[in-house]
Amino acid sequence: MVSARAYRRDISNFWGVVQIPPTAALLNAYDIDPETYTAAAGYLISTRLNGGNARVTGLEFDYRQTLGFLNQWARGFSVFGNITMQHLEGSTIADFIGYVQKTINFGCSYNRARFTGRVAVNLRGRERLAAFVGAGAEPGTYQYKNPRDYIDVSAEYRFTRQIALFASARDLLGIYNDFERYGPSTPRHARLLLRQDIGTLVNAGLKAAF
Repeated sequence: MVSARAYRRDISNFWGVVQIPPTAALLNAYDIDPETYTAAAGYLISTRLNGGNARVTGLEFDYRQTLGFLNQWARGFSVFGNITMQHLEGSTIADFIGYVQKTINFGCSYNRARFTGRVAVNLRGRERLAAFVGAGAEPGTYQYKNPRDYIDVSAEYRFTRQIALFASARDLLGIYNDFERYGPSTPRHARLLLRQDIGTLVNAGLKAAF
């Protein structure tokens, strides 16, 4: 099976985060001292509003194939692959948390009467997370999760219909996650926020159905 899809989404009046200088009227409305929290002292008010317009265009390709036609030994094997590419343009006010420009998935699986196995590879591009606001933060500052490659494997052997032995490993390579926070004028050497090392998650056990 081979499929392809193209799409365009035009989004208007989307909500987003903006920063505006504090005014006496606005501060008084919330019973905040307007003489202390002034724009001259570097304070900004962060708020959400509707008004961001954006366009998302994308392409998606998908491929799935069983390999039994190759030879008898290949019976039960299948391969799969998927790639999604997106392009975002428009107002910087529009807040697209979780936006990823490119994602690639591929792998193979094996299914027979008693045994099932699967290997899946996920190549995930840079992901934009929440906006960062506060005194001294320039507009357009976001937190990002850097590109990351995952390999997941799983296997199961069924002794009977009720009893099976299973094992799985998520993120087999155990590569760390890098998170960055930066705005339009942040230099590259000052972008790293934290590094997260979780390692590989392994599960194994015996399951039974009654």
